[in-house]
Amino acid sequence: MAIFCKPNGIHGIVASMNAIQPFLTAQEQRFCQCIAQGLALEVAAKETGMTKLEAAELLARDTIQDMLAVLKNKVDEYMQIEVTNDLLNAMLFEAHATAATSTEKISAVRELGKMNGLYAPEKKEIDITTNKKMAQLESMTDEELVKRANYQLDLRNPKTITDVPTDE
Repeated sequence: MAIFCKPNGIHGIVASMNAIQPFLTAQEQRFCQCIAQGLALEVAAKETGMTKLEAAELLARDTIQDMLAVLKNKVDEYMQIEVTNDLLNAMLFEAHATAATSTEKISAVRELGKMNGLYAPEKKEIDITTNKKMAQLESMTDEELVKRANYQLDLRNPKTITDVPTDE
């Protein structure tokens, strides 16, 4: 599985947009940045002070599409990393080293142990009687269900439900 890592964030890539597309305005560059970050069109429009219609028209422009393609290629080329156990271990060690509290450190150690198979698998107990009860309830008629719920259903007027005294 691959993820995108942002050491300098997408802002570092967007900074090189001026060299690639110097004819875009600052607002258009910011719009490209927002779209490249994965923001919805409406949010990108709001962030850049445009209406939704203006943003949609801008997005349809070839120069904007070219810029977005360049950004995507840059991200793919420079920022794609492969997630491996070694990488996750390194990230957890870093989390442990930079943890502010002992709780955070313990959590990192626990995750390292789980990831590296040092803990026995967790056993979960399943209540099978629930399935039996569900099967019983599903096989009951509406009248039986209402009776079981300690209510009496007037069949002449199904909307009328009255309390039934318990046999206790």
